[in-house]
Amino acid sequence: MTAAEKLNTTAATLDRRTSSADWSRQREVARLQVSKATEKVETVKNQLERVQAALILHTEPMGPKKNKIAE
Repeated sequence: MTAAEKLNTTAATLDRRTSSADWSRQREVARLQVSKATEKVETVKNQLERVQAALILHTEPMGPKKNKIAE
């Protein structure tokens, strides 16, 4: 194997290692982004449930007083 071939082989090995490290970093970044997005979705879901509960309370009949207003 010539010196140029050894150099090319070494460079290819280093490229694979760098690519692997980059891939690991990118995967970790993506995992964190998914985690943050999931937290945001849960927050919005909880807010929506509170709003729905408030709407249900607001639109339920209030008994005889409501009926008198409707007449």
